Amino acid sequence: MEKKLQKKFSIFDNVYLRFDNYIIMIKEKHSSWAKIIFYPFIRLLLKQSFSSFYLLKPVNLPEKISSFVITPNHFSWWDGFFIHTLCRILFPDKNMKIMMLEKQLEKYWYFRYTGAYSIEPGSRSKVMESLEHATCILEKNYTVSVIYPQGEILPYETGKIETRNGALKYISKKTDYIILPVVFKIHYYNRKKPDIIANPGEIITSSNFIGDFSFLGTVLENLRKEADTSACNMDYRKGIKLL
Repeated sequence: MEKKLQKKFSIFDNVYLRFDNYIIMIKEKHSSWAKIIFYPFIRLLLKQSFSSFYLLKPVNLPEKISSFVITPNHFSWWDGFFIHTLCRILFPDKNMKIMMLEKQLEKYWYFRYTGAYSIEPGSRSKVMESLEHATCILEKNYTVSVIYPQGEILPYETGKIETRNGALKYISKKTDYIILPVVFKIHYYNRKKPDIIANPGEIITSSNFIGDFSFLGTVLENLRKEADTSACNMDYRKGIKLL
């Protein structure tokens, strides 16, 4: 156990305090300068690296739903940029919050200012703090909460999609919410740069599953198959062009 009070600073302010081996989670801190700087930067980065960004079908949210959870697949370094772009274009009136591994958020600290908050799977106390925070986020209006159910980056082509559903299960015990599953795919074809394909699924209500979210892996697998089929047939270019 650490004996001394340690402080770690980002360029702008304290990221966390560590005392007797207790770490306060890193919370998101939206700022106006982040929108001014990072959103155009993300768009520029995607335009430089990809040809186009297509949404296979419209997203139809129930009326009077102000906050919800998005559960994307997690297969590349680009995933955070994909979901940021999707949320900014489809849900411009909502603040996006994204659960991110503490180690990664410490490394890429600036994501904190675009809505990222930390979770540390190796510490029960820190996990509980992050889950309580995630629950509070959903109780706020006009918020999109992004949770990667796979819990880590895995190859896109992995056979069965295994999901870690502890976070979704915990939040469902505190409050009812809806889930929007979505699968992203990077597709190479007849252009120098690949296309991004986003395939959203049907809305899922948490209360319908009584805390059992084991089905979510199957949902993501089916969305992945649809994205793959659309890529092979080139149908995705008939979808909604986001970028």
